[in-house]
Formats: sequence, structure tokens, C-alpha cells
Amino acid sequence: MRRADVAGPALARPSLAIPAGALIGAVVTVSLALELLRPIALLLAALVVLLPALLVRDAKLYWLSVFLFALQFDVKKTLVDGLDVLRTLQLDAQPWVFVPEIRLSDLPFLALLVLWANDLRLKKARLRVPGISWLALGFLGWAALSLARAPSRYLAAVELLRQCKFFVVALYAANAVESKQTLKRMWLILLLVVLVQGGTTIFRFTFDYYGSFFGDLFGRTLVPEGREHQAELLIDPYGESGLGGLRNSFGTTMSAGTTSQLLLLVLPLAAFACTRNPVFRRRFACALVFAVGGLGFVLTFSRSSMIGCLAALTLGAWFAVRRRYISRTLAPLLCLGLLALLASSAPMVGDYFTRKSLNVTVRFEQYETAMSMIRANPLLGVGLNNSVVDARRYAQFSYSLIDVHNRVYETPIHSFFLTLLVEVGVVGFLLYMSMFVWAGWKAWRLARRSADQEAAFSALVLLLGLIGLGVGVSTNALFEDGVETLVYFYAGVILSLERRAGAAGESASRAPEARARRARQEARLGE
Repeated sequence: MRRADVAGPALARPSLAIPAGALIGAVVTVSLALELLRPIALLLAALVVLLPALLVRDAKLYWLSVFLFALQFDVKKTLVDGLDVLRTLQLDAQPWVFVPEIRLSDLPFLALLVLWANDLRLKKARLRVPGISWLALGFLGWAALSLARAPSRYLAAVELLRQCKFFVVALYAANAVESKQTLKRMWLILLLVVLVQGGTTIFRFTFDYYGSFFGDLFGRTLVPEGREHQAELLIDPYGESGLGGLRNSFGTTMSAGTTSQLLLLVLPLAAFACTRNPVFRRRFACALVFAVGGLGFVLTFSRSSMIGCLAALTLGAWFAVRRRYISRTLAPLLCLGLLALLASSAPMVGDYFTRKSLNVTVRFEQYETAMSMIRANPLLGVGLNNSVVDARRYAQFSYSLIDVHNRVYETPIHSFFLTLLVEVGVVGFLLYMSMFVWAGWKAWRLARRSADQEAAFSALVLLLGLIGLGVGVSTNALFEDGVETLVYFYAGVILSLERRAGAAGESASRAPEARARRARQEARLGE
């Protein structure tokens, strides 16, 4: 990337740097004197993040960078006691989302919303509501209707609030990501996310450290688990393959599946940053970032995400040759090298995909139960976030302790699309899917036909991230707030790119007419 692209914003008010430093020093001194170690850590972190916003020239760009970077951290504060909720609901399995919470990424996003609202008030910006927004509002309205028959309206309301937040994120991205400078800053931060997630995953795997980096700084965040659960985290707990003794690693979240989904969204950017692209110039550095992120992705040992990655890479290779990111002579060599690598590691790849066959059987039983729930509630569904609550009614139990039917309800349904269909019915499912199919179609057109090379590159990496994740969650759950927020942000950026491309095309089509008009005026003046 060019030097100007990666340089930080210049200080807008250098005179504030001295009092800011004095304030930090005073806070540290008082906290140490009172032996308040935890508050000092939190206050220092808050000051380090907040003070630059007062000093940089473009506060919106700064807060956008902080927001995107914070999405990868599973730092949150729940508003109610989750254990009390679980005891009250008395469920067979723990839902993915069951408490309202304030996440670290919500704070910079709130700052972005305040700045955006101020620009709208001063008429420095204009609110643009894309046509796809009506599909989103239709989905939210239909999901709200499902609350009427949901067994647990509390769980449905918690999830509905999350979905409303995601819609606001998409609307903000569609309006605020307007300049190439903003787009390049976004790509730079997401490359940093690849590096952090990959590096952290490798670190955990190498040093066998799987605890939280923050400890109990933000209170209790995990429900205590027993030894049986720890055994489930092993890739091959019974040592039936060559992968015995290994376990799923993860990054800054406490889930290998979540880490792999986050990397699915951002790895296409790192991969194409290594090619002959119009955005990044330091390709060797980008190749190192991609190598770290790719290795971390493999160490999550997520089969469903790996299948999604292969689907995105296959489509990406076709686009790379078509858009001349990779030469036609280099592409066959890369394919041969990949095939040779797969052939040499065939036994390990086989072990990778065939391990834990019992889990696969359990998931198929979950899908059978889900289909029974869909047939019984085809229109409204069982209620948003209520698939776990209502599952027992459609159970097939056995008195045998080893029967797979009795394990179906240990976890929620491991298929995002089936879960969505169960919870909001056919109508809600079609509304939701139409949003992202529409956004994906716009990205496809931009990636194939846009004359703006940077817009085509941006649309391509966004499209590949969404496709890879979509394939991955067909047999896995999608529940992590940071991942879903980034999905909606991607959709909003695609809409912004499409709007800018349409405006540029309209200007280009009017240019010949304007030149002809000026020529006629000059001819009249000459006469």
C-alpha cells in the first residue's frame, strides 16, 4: 500500500497533547496511591482509546477504525445474570444468545452514530435508504410477529434487539463508507484483524494456552464446564487417527468456530492483497499476513469453515484470472502446487474430515428434528431464538444411554439456515435471504463489470467473504455478535459501492453531452 495510505491522521490540535498526558499521569498516580489496579487498567485503556479522537483531524475515520478492530474481541458486559436466566428457563441446551449485553465494539459504534446524527442535523450528510432496507425492515417486522407465539418472549426480544442493531450497522455503512480513503482504512484494519486472529491462534496452539487473556476483569463470562466438555474440545479424543491429542485452537474469542468464521470473512482480502491488485503495493508484507492468517485458520480445525474456504478460493481463483490479478501462466502452476500438496497430505486430510463421526450423526438427527419443527410451524416459525426452547416437543427419546437420539439436545441446531427457517418460518427466511442474495448480486456485477478497478477489487473480496461464510454456516451455527456485525457491515459497504458506481456512470454518460453544450456555446460566442 502507498505510504500515504497507511499513515495515521495528522494531529488537529497539538496543544491538547500536553494536558492529555497530564490527565493520564494524574489518573495513574491516584489509582496507584489507592491501590486500585483493576480500575487503573480500565481507565488507562479508555483514555488511550478516547484521547486520540480529540487530536486527529478525522474523528469519524478514527472511530470507524476502532470499531472494526474491536469486533474481533469477545469483550462484553452482560446486563443480567446469565446463570439465573438459564436456571429460570430450565432448557435442555444453552442457547447461543440468552442475555442482553453491551459489547466493546458497541462503544465506538455509538460514537460513530453520534457523529453521523450531527452531520445529518447540520445537513452535512444526506440519509440514503437503499431499496434493500425494505427487505430488512420486513424481516424485522415478521420476526417481531413471531414473538406473539414464542414460548420464551424474553429470548425472542433479546435476539430481535440484536437484529435491529445489525440493521443500523448496515445502514450506517451504506451511508458513511463513501471515500476511497475510508475504504482503504477499512481494508488496512481488516488485514490487521487477519494478523491478530492468526497470530493468537498459533500462539495458543503452540503454548497450549486456552484461557481468557482478560481473566475475570469484566466479570464471569463463561459457564463452568466439566471434564467431559474438555474432552469434547479435543480433535480426536479417542486417538483413532493421527490427530489424537490435538485440540481446536482459537483467537481472541473463546471459540474455534467463531475464529474460523471471522477469518472466513477477512482471509479473501489477505489472499487478494498478495496478487497484482489496484489497492495494495506491499505484496510481500500482505503475503506474510495471509500466511499467518491461513495457518491460524487451519489450526481451528473447523470442517464446515474449511469447506466454505475451499468454495471461496475456487470462485476467487476464477475471478483472479479474469481480472488479471494472476497471470494465465501462473494460475495453472498454483493449481498444480495445490493439488500436489493435497496429494501428499491425503491421509491427514482424510483424518481431518472423518474424525468425530458421532458428532456428524448427532447433527443429522438435529436436522430431522428441525424439519419436524418446520412442518409444524411453516409460516411464523417457533419464534426468534426459540429453537432450543421448543425442541423437546419434537423429540424422539430412547431408554438406551448410548442412543444418538438422546444427544440431539446437548447443543442448539448446527445449521444457521435451518435454525432461521425453524424460528421465523418460510416468509421470514425468504426475507432474510433476499437481503443478502440481493447484496451478493450487486457485488457480483461490480466485481465483473465495474470500470473502477478499486471498486471491483473491493466488491470481489466482500463477495468472497460472504460466500465462504454462507457455505460454512450451512452446517454450523452463526451466533457471534462480531461476525454477524461484520456481515451486515459488508452488505452496507456493497450498497455504498454500487451507489457510487452508479453515480460515476451517470456522470460519465453526461460528460459528452456537457462537452457538446460547451462547444456550441463557444461557437455562438465566436460568431
